[in-house]
Amino acid sequence: MTLDSAMSAPEESDARRPNDRLSAGGASLSGFAIVALVNAIYIEVAVPRPSAGFVVRAGHHLYDAGHLLALGLVSLALVAAWQRFRPRFLSHGFFSAVLIGGAAIGVGYATLVSDLDNLASRLSIMLHKGDPWPTILLNVLIVAVSLGIPIAWGIAWLFARPKLRWVAVALGMAAAIVNQRILRNDYEGAHLFLGWAAAVFAGVPLAGVARSPRLPRGARLLAALALVAVPSFATVAIRPGTNVLLQLYTTQGSVLAPFLARLRGRVVPEHLTAAIPKGQAAWFRDRSAEPPVPPTPPRANEAPVVILVGIDSVRADVLEDPKYLAQLPELTKLKAESVYFSEARSAGPGTVFSYTATFAGRYFSEMYWSERHGTGIWAWEDPSPRFPEILRAHGVTTVDFASILWFVNDWGVARGFGEETNMDPRTSGSHATAAELVGALTARLGKQGDGPAFYFVHFMDAHYPYDRGRADGTPKDRFVSELAIVDEQLGKLRRVISHLPIADRTTLVVTADHGEAFGEHGTTQHGTTLYEELLRVPLFIKSPDAKPRVVTDPVSLIDLGPTVLDLLSVDTPGNYMGQSLVPFLRGASPVLTRPIVAEGRLKRSLVFADGMKVITDERRGTVELYDLVNDPAELHNLAAEGSAEAEPRVGAIDAFFQVHTLKRKGYSPPFRP
Repeated sequence: MTLDSAMSAPEESDARRPNDRLSAGGASLSGFAIVALVNAIYIEVAVPRPSAGFVVRAGHHLYDAGHLLALGLVSLALVAAWQRFRPRFLSHGFFSAVLIGGAAIGVGYATLVSDLDNLASRLSIMLHKGDPWPTILLNVLIVAVSLGIPIAWGIAWLFARPKLRWVAVALGMAAAIVNQRILRNDYEGAHLFLGWAAAVFAGVPLAGVARSPRLPRGARLLAALALVAVPSFATVAIRPGTNVLLQLYTTQGSVLAPFLARLRGRVVPEHLTAAIPKGQAAWFRDRSAEPPVPPTPPRANEAPVVILVGIDSVRADVLEDPKYLAQLPELTKLKAESVYFSEARSAGPGTVFSYTATFAGRYFSEMYWSERHGTGIWAWEDPSPRFPEILRAHGVTTVDFASILWFVNDWGVARGFGEETNMDPRTSGSHATAAELVGALTARLGKQGDGPAFYFVHFMDAHYPYDRGRADGTPKDRFVSELAIVDEQLGKLRRVISHLPIADRTTLVVTADHGEAFGEHGTTQHGTTLYEELLRVPLFIKSPDAKPRVVTDPVSLIDLGPTVLDLLSVDTPGNYMGQSLVPFLRGASPVLTRPIVAEGRLKRSLVFADGMKVITDERRGTVELYDLVNDPAELHNLAAEGSAEAEPRVGAIDAFFQVHTLKRKGYSPPFRP
């Protein structure tokens, strides 16, 4: 018996006529309807009620169900057309499977590239494969994921029997729940395919099941479908409000919302008022012709040594929580002995976004990003001078111990080092340990001569999956146990430095590339949002003669380039978007005027001096505004609540990026996972 005949053959004990049974198209629609029902229950059980109230929750349900039913109706129409118009010689179920597979692959190439490109690049690096392997791996991954749909279809057909079909329906419902729980706030194409597979499992086995006599048939059935189709396709055609759109993004099962938003883009009013903060107008203009900024006069004639130590994935509040201080004695001691910037923020939510901006003194949109030999999108061809290049041109020794392969010069993140050592083993996807890095760094510091020098090292031990410390406890507990490993090595580094001849001329800068989420805003790890748990990071500077103090002024990691250049008595380029923090080390309290901006995945944020923070998502079409003073957890989106503050604040960030976006024919800032 072929698949198509099995779908239409009578199976029930009452031997109803075939036209009294659910068709293959109707079964397909039923599968999407079942997924919509599961999503509705999940939203009510697992998603906190929005502060904006019942109307937003109702809109969330309406758009989520409407999108899925629209997909089901399209599926019904395609299946019905195939069964009605296919040539007789294509009636075998094999050809149906081929058609479904071809359609799935087409959808895969339209939706999965950005999801899988980064994975293909990482796999090629781990396998030590260059061109054309990343492209080959990407195509293999897309086809493999896409073929999951016809495979699911074939398996579900095996359950199209009276005693088994409800097992398949249950599996489909379980898959819909799993889709909500995994890959949170990321991998939109993967969620689309998993939702599709859930609908296949829940729907395909229902083909041929006896329909109730009370269900509409004929003209009444068409009328019923029309009643469902009108609101369903209306949710596709009509843009939801910002609050509803943000709610749709809290549930990973809202599979169509991200792609519709991407097609529409963000609505920007034609005449948008821009509230450019007082004293910052100069930073909202083209700075390409700005003269260099001279360094602060040095206090002594000795040649400084500056060591920049980065620690991966450390949010600032971890080092402010008494619960963890006993596990982090060296960081706690360093914080007390340093100039501590309590309101420091990263320039991006991931390492590449953050450090490329830090070393280039420019934001993501200001630089040129392009594919690098099949390894993903990097700023490797961007000509912006990284500050180690500038230091090296002025005779400063520059040394890099790369815990990650792409910290070496050729990748464009931290370019310009005269000495670089790649310590990334890449044999099993792991990174160099803090102990290995400190060993290499201290050995090199022991050879440092009388001249000025800049050293850079970044510890990866605290990075997900938190498997280098304790094996039990919560993810945050395991994370802190890894951070304790870094803490121990940082103490060793400081003790070695204290016994070297360079001790009295060494400045130690310790910070993090970005923070880490542990469930806030429905996210974990990092890279996907611009909320404070990912942007606010620790920043300590321990410098000779600098008295310990706490600086509460907002600063950014983009200020580190000008700061290091200043410490080493080198001019800062006028187009750098940061300002030196050296005056704070000298006991002054300067008023810094540059904006505090961050970018990642075509999301942008701007923090104002009064604590207001605006976030725009150019890809998903959303706008958010938070009052960090009264709402530090960023739970109440003032933009969606109709605040009069929203328009001028959004106008300010738009005005900033209208000026500070690279203008090149045929180029626009790309989406980088």
